[in-house]
Amino acid sequence: MNFVQDQYWFDHASVSQTSLIANNRNSPALFDNAAGVYSVFAANVPAITDRGLYVGGQFTNKISAYNFNPALLAPANAADFNAAAVPGTVAGHGGGGSLGLFGMTADAEKVAAAGFGGIANGNVFQVDMSADVAGSGFFIFEDAVGDTNPHSWGAWVRNDGVDATLRAVGSASYGIVALVPGPEYSFIKSENWIPDAAAKFRPQIALGGVLRLFGMQVVQSRFLPPPIVTEGAPATRLADSLTIPDFAAKAAALGFENGFGGKAVVDLTRLSDPDRYIFSAGLDINNWMTLYVNAANRIVFTTRQGGAAYQTLFTSSVIPAPGARTVEFGYSPAGGSYLNVEGVSDQSGGAAFTAPVLSLGKIGQNIQSAAHLNGPLRELQLWGLAA
Repeated sequence: MNFVQDQYWFDHASVSQTSLIANNRNSPALFDNAAGVYSVFAANVPAITDRGLYVGGQFTNKISAYNFNPALLAPANAADFNAAAVPGTVAGHGGGGSLGLFGMTADAEKVAAAGFGGIANGNVFQVDMSADVAGSGFFIFEDAVGDTNPHSWGAWVRNDGVDATLRAVGSASYGIVALVPGPEYSFIKSENWIPDAAAKFRPQIALGGVLRLFGMQVVQSRFLPPPIVTEGAPATRLADSLTIPDFAAKAAALGFENGFGGKAVVDLTRLSDPDRYIFSAGLDINNWMTLYVNAANRIVFTTRQGGAAYQTLFTSSVIPAPGARTVEFGYSPAGGSYLNVEGVSDQSGGAAFTAPVLSLGKIGQNIQSAAHLNGPLRELQLWGLAA
């Protein structure tokens, strides 16, 4: 399976995508291509672009505002703001600044250039301090973080002026990022910060500037997933569950019981995650084999059979930097399993080891848990060693 080129083969013959991939994700998803242009993938449709196949877990965007398609409302004077007395212009969200104007404005051309043509309606949130006389303008999205677990936030921002920041604000400020002025929208994020439960997302700009933004996102996660569109309430992107249809029959046809080899090309966009799963196969929590990147950024290929015995190969050195990595792996019941990873040390060996029953194959997910890759997989190949 070459996801970048959207090409699929079985037993040396070209086949359809659906014969090798089945996705159970009961919500739409967004994912971008190599040029940064986003597409919407309907429920249960795999998110595949020329970046590869995105496989993700479940995440909820806590910002309830219409983050990609806000109503186009006239700006309002946001003087004398306080969070308990939200101006009526945008009920439920809030705004502020000494004499700054908060509202929405049309910016469709710039939004499309940011990769959201046909997805966002082109209206954006705006804090205008260009004619102010003192202080700074800010806008608080009233949806509180709600807990003290690790969070990440992001937004597409255009700053036409002076000093500006995005942050979460509660009893203190969290995840502060200074914004560089520029004529186009850029994606700004801050990941893995620990807030207090009352913290709220706040864009802010100093005297003389104009700040525009859309696509705001706050999630309970150590990293930020692809955009989740909200429509007036917090929204959830449900988890992918990508399986290989009729995997048991395919594995038998290729002689996997006599051993098999594989190749995966995975694009590691982050090195700060917990375990990231590339491929797994097996029967249940006691019988499986899986290929993954562990929390220490080592590639691991491990097999469990009968609920007790394990055979594990892992790279002794860590992945040194984000980016695409080619991983070659193989299992032999007679011994001699192997793990070769581009840019790090190879591993091979192992005694004879009975294979678990291979009744189910999963892409980008652990067969025994809900853990996911949460990133793009560019290629996955499997073949019988006796072939």
